[in-house]
Amino acid sequence: MQSQTPPILETVQENREARRRRLAKIITECVAGLPGNTSQLDALLSTPPVDLTRVTRIINGDSEFSGLLLSLASTELFNVRSCGVTLPQAVVLFGSDRLRTLSLACAFFKYASPGLSSTDRQQLWQHSFLSAALSERTARQVGYPESGQAYLAGLVHDIGRLPLLEAARLEKSASRPLPADWADSPSAERDCFGVDHCEIGKSIAAAWRLAPSFLDAVAYHHSPDRAKHDPDLAEIVAAGDHYANLLSPFAREDFAFGSSQNAGAIDALLQMCVPNLGEQGAADMLDSPQDEEFDEDLMAQLLN
Repeated sequence: MQSQTPPILETVQENREARRRRLAKIITECVAGLPGNTSQLDALLSTPPVDLTRVTRIINGDSEFSGLLLSLASTELFNVRSCGVTLPQAVVLFGSDRLRTLSLACAFFKYASPGLSSTDRQQLWQHSFLSAALSERTARQVGYPESGQAYLAGLVHDIGRLPLLEAARLEKSASRPLPADWADSPSAERDCFGVDHCEIGKSIAAAWRLAPSFLDAVAYHHSPDRAKHDPDLAEIVAAGDHYANLLSPFAREDFAFGSSQNAGAIDALLQMCVPNLGEQGAADMLDSPQDEEFDEDLMAQLLN
């Protein structure tokens, strides 16, 4: 009677490599899974001279995205206070690079990795929005000249997390749960997958041909001293990400983090985190986006 060969247990390294291969497949599917109108808009905005009429027509056909664009254009994000701005004016105000970034980010959060739960997707989007708002306010406080750039960089800084969440979901469904703390740090992500969300995000941003300053913010928001093109922006987004993580227990789902219920706790926390701002500076950072005519419901609609 032949003796059975005992099964060979997979090593930690083999597990990591297998996960990395599965993750690479997920990343490819995420990047390729954007809807046709997003790809069409991306192609138009990437081909000079940009046909603004066609760009405006495509955006006008997407009520959620056009509403978001008009709402953002009516704030002070781009150092212009615009009341009653029209869609063609908003397109010109944003410019092709910023418009591409916003369009790709919104579509990616909405359509990539459809297997994710709405809760996981909503939490990631909420953190990204809060980081964007705090990055923009930090940019104003430190005198960075492109507050709109800081907002968008804060919005996209964690795009690499979405494929990781999808990979973790597949591991769990296959009865191969990951360690409980796998998402706590880039080093823990590398231990599990051989790559972290910063590296994944950089590869996605590079595939989208985003500006080098955005690549810095995505790749180095945990290590801004390594930024190569725009270390100031990387530091601002790192601060926005850090403050968003600290403030998230206090922030309500609709991000009205200036509400009377939470304002005192958040104000104290911000002054502790940014002591040089002083009382007025912290108050300025806590100005609700609603005070700038920003319709936060539009952000939530993009996920439904």
